[in-house]
Amino acid sequence: MTSRRHWTAGLLVGLTLVASGCTGSPTPGPTPSASPSPTRLGTSAPPVARLWDASAYRTKPCGLFTDDQARVLGYNKPGSASTDDPDVATCIRDTGTASGGFMVKYYFATDLLGKIYRREILFPGINSASPITVEGQPALKPTIPGAEFCTVAVGLTNTQGFEVRIDDKAVDPCDRAVTIAETIMRNLGA
Repeated sequence: MTSRRHWTAGLLVGLTLVASGCTGSPTPGPTPSASPSPTRLGTSAPPVARLWDASAYRTKPCGLFTDDQARVLGYNKPGSASTDDPDVATCIRDTGTASGGFMVKYYFATDLLGKIYRREILFPGINSASPITVEGQPALKPTIPGAEFCTVAVGLTNTQGFEVRIDDKAVDPCDRAVTIAETIMRNLGA
């Protein structure tokens, strides 16, 4: 009977302390964080081990991601090419709706990844970008939670590369940009 009273008294004291917010000395625990820390890039891009020359597509930049491949992803308008700059060629595609579209920009005389790593080219999310590979090629993908746009940059050689810039509210933009980049690399290797 006495041990039951002590137990009951101890329980009541414990409940009173918890209810009043006094729990004794705190024990350290994990500190919650809002998001994981971003990956900080160095100043040197990873080497491009396998070299792919895309110069054959300099005058036809929409040829590495065809109209048929674009339609499968919902981009129903034919690609619009721009080849005015001798070192850069661009292909723009959109859905034909308000959801958005994407652009692929090919660089033929620029160390694209090297310039991004050295901060010579502004890259969205550079302070929180993830080095990835696209069909074995070194690439970068920003990690911007909740963004409605994404740019994935891929190295082809030490002086060639391309980026897929997507602004499409209907899809996860980075997943879609990686999918397009993978298709481009497979077409380039075909």
